Amino acid sequence: MIASSAIQCGVSTIDSTGFEEFYGPFELDTDYGAEVNIEPVDWTATRTAFEHNMRAHGFVKKNQRWRRVSEKAAQKLVSKKFSERAPVINLEFEASGIHAISGQQVLDILPNWRGAALGKLALILNGKPVARDIISDDQSLSGDDYIVINARKAEGTDAVYLKNYVYQLRLDRSGALAASHFGGSASSRSTSRQSTAMVAVEATADKVYSAGLHADEPWYDRRLVSRGQPASAS
Repeated sequence: MIASSAIQCGVSTIDSTGFEEFYGPFELDTDYGAEVNIEPVDWTATRTAFEHNMRAHGFVKKNQRWRRVSEKAAQKLVSKKFSERAPVINLEFEASGIHAISGQQVLDILPNWRGAALGKLALILNGKPVARDIISDDQSLSGDDYIVINARKAEGTDAVYLKNYVYQLRLDRSGALAASHFGGSASSRSTSRQSTAMVAVEATADKVYSAGLHADEPWYDRRLVSRGQPASAS
């Protein structure tokens, strides 16, 4: 086509599947359509409106995720007191009876518990406090202390689904239940119980659940952050 003789033109598009669309014809030297002025999106106002709407519908934002919770739970989540997950230690026992957990075993898992008030040490099973005795010469947790527990294996219908009960050790004065039937001085008790009560015990930190974890097991021990170099933990 000679450019000087053209009076109309068209636009043809062909996609990757071979489908063709034709637009036109258009007269030369003629304006078509209109220029669109795109207004920038006010993302700050948009996010503010979105968050306000989510809270109005009973959601609370925690760890960059929105969760629907009760009003009472929502107040706890936004409180600074509950800004971090309260650490616990899971305890499983191979046999029923009296068992002793050393303070050093506890501190190997949670070193920041050193010096914690022994009156705050709570033993929990299925959400309920369990009596425990503490062998110590003072009121603060240290490596030479012992926590004595009268544990039991899973029984009844629980034994069908559980190998062992999982006891949780946490710092919670409201759940701390002293075993008043354990008597004697700290020095006399520590000798007898160390020789008869120490058995195989699996003590681990509480695992965390992640719905987005790409693995066969959605539970993990702790979060690792690596910036330009390998990260590890034991």
